[in-house]
Formats: sequence, structure tokens, C-alpha cells
Amino acid sequence: MAPAETDKATEKELQRIRRLPENRVCPNCLKEESLGFSAVCTTFKTFICHDCKSAHQSFSHRCKSIQMSVWTLDEVKALDDCNGGGNAAAVRKYLRKVTPKDRVKQAASRFI
Repeated sequence: MAPAETDKATEKELQRIRRLPENRVCPNCLKEESLGFSAVCTTFKTFICHDCKSAHQSFSHRCKSIQMSVWTLDEVKALDDCNGGGNAAAVRKYLRKVTPKDRVKQAASRFI
């Protein structure tokens, strides 16, 4: 049976990864969040802003809330850069050829 809540060690690690400088900038629109974003696109293992979360969900990409979802230690470890997760890894893998001016603008949600 699945645990009803995320254990303390897993929560602490999730918060540590969430607050890394590279994970406080949305890889899609470059919006910055000083405390870290409250959503993760598990498809790409990225920390994303609310607008980009909506866009990802419209393409059926799975997204989870930092506070409202139950996280396993394996899910959290997958978000670490050394395991190919996090925003820096996603930028290197998927967005390295996209210039900042070609990124989705923060107010582009009206097109979604």
C-alpha cells in the first residue's frame, strides 16, 4: 500500500533540489522564482512555473505539486542533476539550441 504522505527525509531532499539556483528559473519561459517553483513536470523532470505547468498538462505531460503530491525517494532522486533531472539537465538536453528570445513568453498562456 502506498504511503499517505511523503516522509521527512524525502521532503527535505525535494526541498533541497527545488531551491537549487538552476531550479528556480523555469526552463521553458525563464521566469524566476526566489523560493523555487511549486510544480514539477515529471515527464521532463523539471521545476516549472504555473503557466508552463498548464501548457505541459495540455499536452498530457504528467505534473506533480511539490506540496500537494506524495513523493517517493526514487522520484525525488530522479530530479537531481546527477541523475539527469532538474532544469539545468533539461536545458542541456532539450533546449540547448533555443535562444532566450525564442522561448515562450511568460504571458503566452492566452495561446494555450
